[in-house]
Amino acid sequence: MIEHNNEKRFVINSIKIKILFLYLVFFSLSIFIYRYYIIPIYGYSSVFIWNLDIYKLIFSVVSVAVIVFLLPSNLSRPTDILLHIQFIFPVFFMLLLFSTENLSFLYIIYVLFSFLLLFFIVKLKIPYIKTPRFNPRFINSLLGTLFIMLMILLVITHINFFNFNLNEVYKYRLILRDIDKGIWGYIWFSFFPIIAGFGLALSLRNRNKLYTIFIIITYMLIFGFTSHKVFLFLPWAIIGFYWILNRKNPIVWLLMSLVVLSVCLIILDAVWLNGWATGLILRRVFLIPSQANYFYYNFFSENPKVFWTDSKWLFLDKIIGYPYDMPIPRIIGHIYFNDSDTNANTGWLGAGYAHAGFIGMAIYAIIIGLILKFLNYRANDLGKEFILVSFFPYISVIFYSGDLKTAFLTHGLALYLILLSLYGKHGLTEHHHRTTGCKVLMICKHIRKHIKRNCIKDGKNWLKSAF
Repeated sequence: MIEHNNEKRFVINSIKIKILFLYLVFFSLSIFIYRYYIIPIYGYSSVFIWNLDIYKLIFSVVSVAVIVFLLPSNLSRPTDILLHIQFIFPVFFMLLLFSTENLSFLYIIYVLFSFLLLFFIVKLKIPYIKTPRFNPRFINSLLGTLFIMLMILLVITHINFFNFNLNEVYKYRLILRDIDKGIWGYIWFSFFPIIAGFGLALSLRNRNKLYTIFIIITYMLIFGFTSHKVFLFLPWAIIGFYWILNRKNPIVWLLMSLVVLSVCLIILDAVWLNGWATGLILRRVFLIPSQANYFYYNFFSENPKVFWTDSKWLFLDKIIGYPYDMPIPRIIGHIYFNDSDTNANTGWLGAGYAHAGFIGMAIYAIIIGLILKFLNYRANDLGKEFILVSFFPYISVIFYSGDLKTAFLTHGLALYLILLSLYGKHGLTEHHHRTTGCKVLMICKHIRKHIKRNCIKDGKNWLKSAF
């Protein structure tokens, strides 16, 4: 038993070392791309600068190493994977910008403490109140009926604005702004991600290729009617995420994919695209959302905080009063991107500080920690993969591209959590599958051994009678 435990501990430590190595390789490649591809092309603006501080670089590397060794390597629960994703997007890239741009030491300490608070909440043992559960077929039928009704409504209201040209999506979105304002915008962005998450979670789990293709085609049509690229790429991102989840160690595969992607971007820009590839992927997807957190900190450390008065749903603006004449993302877009029409959204680390400073960040960390704990709780019945795939549409919104209250009220997170709490068991969990599989395998081995022994015995008896 002791030898088995020591061997298991050694395997876990070796996995942690492998994960840390991949993190550091990705960190080095990202700094290289930032210095030699991002800065020469986009350094003319005030968004990205090169002002490397060697001591902050050492602090960043040490912080990455410490956090990686704290994070789980035995990925048996949804939070084990989600904590790594939250660290990468955006804490990892915030550490990179902190060292390469010589940014605020106080704010990165706030960020690290908030992330560790989230980590601590996830590790706590918190009892949950059991809610009534409904037959999953009933909920699936309800979602399917709702989906058909919404698609009919979408076709009727958007048929004259159908567009598949990626170069004209912003033109059509400006036209559709008046149509999609108010309740319709909430409906599209609340229900379609939920249906995509649940639908693909079920089709991929059941290996129903026809239904998976149907969802992909349907969401391509939704992109055509709304001109929102998220609907075009969401099914493919979910399928890619599901593929990674089915690898032996998903985090190793995720980091290897990021490393390979970085190398490919460097090669593409070196021999052909002249900075376009790194600018599109690393700058737009990874660096700008991380940089936006610092912009939020810079502005709201010198100007009044909003204390959640920017939402009409919470009615706090009637009591305290909203201190600005524009929404927060447009204020940041106006000041730091020189465009008041730019919605510079950010995740909970920046939005939390905009609302109430470090206290706001801590409040958001606790709420997100409780949400992740709830996902673990439901994974006991529904399985880890089902939870992660169905939750996937909310990962980017919660972690690094949207205010948490916006995710709850506008993007359907509250409705998703309610549905998930009501969703009954729809089959064996992964643990049960493994247990059942092991039992079946043992029975088959026993039968084979029994048949082999009897055959040998019968053969010996036949030989004796023959001679």
